[in-house]
Amino acid sequence: MIILLQKNFDPNLAVWKALRQVPGLSAPSATSICTRLNIPIMTALGDLTQQEIYGIEEMVRETFVVNHALEQAYTSAYTAQYYSKARHGRRLRQGLPVHGQRTRSNSKTALRLRGYWLSREARSMLSRERARRKKKQRRTARIQKVTRMNRIARGLSPHRGRTKPQPIKKAKHPKRLANAKKR
Repeated sequence: MIILLQKNFDPNLAVWKALRQVPGLSAPSATSICTRLNIPIMTALGDLTQQEIYGIEEMVRETFVVNHALEQAYTSAYTAQYYSKARHGRRLRQGLPVHGQRTRSNSKTALRLRGYWLSREARSMLSRERARRKKKQRRTARIQKVTRMNRIARGLSPHRGRTKPQPIKKAKHPKRLANAKKR
């Protein structure tokens, strides 16, 4: 067994295949590492010297995020979205589709595939969200009503910015205006 990037590999495995098995490295990145270090891609891991193995590990550490660091980056990004109050985070918490997929006929399938239906927590969170929206709407309506009443009490028009609503004037046809002037 050969240890490369904290993983055990078979010594008969080709270098580029071994690099592809490391989380965070794809086939193009594996071949580019081999070409930069002048290592033929079909070379078996058992044929590499310690210096070549060290060179591969150094290049990967400098240019790529792999293994545990990749998992940490992913989980920190996911948890930041999960706990955010944005729409994306709410939908992640509820287990609903995030990227604009259809939910009228497909959300039940998505939830079943993830292994849970709307949990009690998600239902209560939805009801709290609805209640918060309604409360905000009532508060803004109340403020607008008080503002209108204050304007009336001060002798101003309840309509902001003008003394009273102006009637819309009908536009007259230019030919009719010309004919009216001739008469």
